[in-house]
Amino acid sequence: MRLLWPGSWFPPVQLLGPRRDDDNRLRFVVRVVVIASLALAFARGVVFKRIETGDEGVNGTMALNMCRSLALVVRPSYIPGGSEDWVGFDLPGIGNTPFHSVLLALGGCPLGGRPEAMGLVSFAALAATLCFTYRLVALWERRAALLTTLLLALSPAVLWQFRLMEAEPVLVAWGMAGTYWIARGELTGRNWHSLLGGACLGLGFLTKLWLVTPFVLASLGLLAIVRLQRRQLALVPVACITVGFLATASLHLALVALRSPTDVALWLTQVYFAPFLGQSIGGSKLAGAGVPTEWSHPSWYYPAILYREHFFLCPLLLAALPALKRRAPTAAGLFGAIGFGLASLVPLSLPAIKESLYILGVLPFLYGLAGLGASALFAREGTLNPRRAPARRALRVAGYFSAAAVLLIGAAHARGLKRDDITPVYVGAHALGVGGAWLLAYAAARIERARATALIGGLSALSLAGFGAYELTAPQPPYKEIAEILRPYLEPLPPGHESFISPRYKVLQLYLFRNGRYWQSFYTELRPETLVASIASGEYCAFVFGPEEREDPRLVQMERDIALQALDLSAELPEGARGGFRVFVNRACVQESAKGLRHAEG
Repeated sequence: MRLLWPGSWFPPVQLLGPRRDDDNRLRFVVRVVVIASLALAFARGVVFKRIETGDEGVNGTMALNMCRSLALVVRPSYIPGGSEDWVGFDLPGIGNTPFHSVLLALGGCPLGGRPEAMGLVSFAALAATLCFTYRLVALWERRAALLTTLLLALSPAVLWQFRLMEAEPVLVAWGMAGTYWIARGELTGRNWHSLLGGACLGLGFLTKLWLVTPFVLASLGLLAIVRLQRRQLALVPVACITVGFLATASLHLALVALRSPTDVALWLTQVYFAPFLGQSIGGSKLAGAGVPTEWSHPSWYYPAILYREHFFLCPLLLAALPALKRRAPTAAGLFGAIGFGLASLVPLSLPAIKESLYILGVLPFLYGLAGLGASALFAREGTLNPRRAPARRALRVAGYFSAAAVLLIGAAHARGLKRDDITPVYVGAHALGVGGAWLLAYAAARIERARATALIGGLSALSLAGFGAYELTAPQPPYKEIAEILRPYLEPLPPGHESFISPRYKVLQLYLFRNGRYWQSFYTELRPETLVASIASGEYCAFVFGPEEREDPRLVQMERDIALQALDLSAELPEGARGGFRVFVNRACVQESAKGLRHAEG
C-alpha cells in the first residue's frame, strides 16, 4: 500500500519554529492531485510521447549518436551519424554542454533509443521539482508548501513545458534540489548538506550553463538573510557550496581535457562564455546579432510571458504581500530565496535573445509566493468573520466568469487564433479569468476550512480533467506518421546524407535518423531554381509540405512541379492526422528502395 501511496512524498520536514498540524483533508487533496497530475504527465510525455519542437529533435538525435559511439559524447553532433566538420559545423550551433543529451542517452539507449524512453528524463524532472519545491517551502510552513505544490501540479504551462525533451526542466530539478539542500544545511548546521546543494547547482550549470542563475541567486539570498538574522559570517557554508559546485560543474571540461585536450579552448570560448564574448550562434544572444529577428525581444518580454502563462495567480500573489510582514520573523530565509529567485529576471532579461523556456527556473519561486498567499487565505488571515451568503454569491459569479473565459478561448481556437496573439478575445479571457480567481479567493477566505478544502479539490479535479482532455485529444502535426511512411525509402541512404526537405525537419531527423533541411529558414535561403535542380538530380528523396508552406506562392509552384515527377504518398496518412500535410517521394528513390528489398529477399 505504501508503494501506491508513499508517505515520503510530503514528509513533515519543518525544522524551524513551532510545529503545526496540517489539515489532513488538504494533505489528502494535494496527494491525489499530484498523483493524478503525474499520471497525466506520464501518459502525455512518455507513453504517448510525440516530438514537438526542433530542439527536442536536436537533443534526441545527439543522444542517439551517443548510443552509437562514445566519441560523440566528447564531440557531440546533431547530424545523424555525426558530422565531418565538427569544429566548423556542430560546435557553433550546439551552444550548450552535452550533459542533457547524455541523460537522454542513458534513458533511451537501453530501450532502443525510443523517444518514449527519453521522455522519462523530463518526467523524472517534473516529479523531482514538485518534491523539492514542497520540501523547500515546508522547511518554514507546511500548509504553504502543500498549496504551492498543488498550484504547480495544476499549472497548464508547467505541465506542458515539463513534457518537452528539453534541458530546462532537468536544470530546474537540479536547481530546486540544490536550493533545498543548501537551505536545509543552513537550518540544521550540517555543512555536508551545503556541499550536496552546491553539487546539485553544479549539475544544473552543467545542464544549461548560465540559466542556473535563479537558483544560485536564491541560495545565496537565503544564506545571506539567515546569516544576517543570526549575525554570523557564512564563510564555511559558502566554501562548501563553492567546492560542491566546482566539483560537478567542471566534469565536462575535465572529460574533454582527458579525451580531446585541444577542444578545451573551443568549448570555453564558443559555448561556456560565448554569450559574453559574442562568438558563434550561441555567443550572439547578448546582443542579438546574426540570428533571426523573431528571437530578439524587449526587456519587458519575460514579465509579459509570466503574466500570459500564469495570470490566474494574480490574486494569490497580492494576498501574499500582507502575509509577508506577519511571517517575516520566522520565514525570512524563505522570503530571501523567493525574492532573489524572482529578482533573477533582471540578469536573465539582459540578453536580447529570449525564449519562454529560459525562465522556467523562476516558476518555483513565483508559485512559492502564490502558495504563501493561498495559505493566508486558507487561514482567513486579516479577513472578517465568515459570511456564507456573500461567499455563495461569489462562488456563483466566479463560475459564470470561468465559463465565459472558457467559451471565449474555445471560440478563439475555433477561429484559428493562437494564444500568443494579442487579440481582444484573449485580453477578455484573461480579464474574466483574473476576475473569477479573485472571487474564488474571496469565497475560499470566508467559508469554513472543510468547505474550502472541498472547493479546492473540486476545482483541481475540473482543471486536470479539462487539461487532460485537451492534451489527449488536441491534434498534433503528423511527423511520427510521416516518418513511418518515409522510412523504407530513406533507410538505404547514409544517415548524414541530406535526404529530405520538410518543415520542422529536426523532428523528422530524430524519428528517421536521417539528415534533412528546411524549405526556408534564416540560415537556408530559399532558391527555387537550385532546389529544382537538386530534386531533378535525385539528391533529395522526400519532400514534406505543411500548411504554412502551402501558403507561400514560391512553394505552391514547387509543390505542383514535384507532384508531376514524384510519388504522392499523402493518402497513406491517417485521415484524422493529415492536417493539410502532403508527402512526396522521388521516384528514383522508390526504385532504389525496391532494389534493396529484392536484394534482401534474395
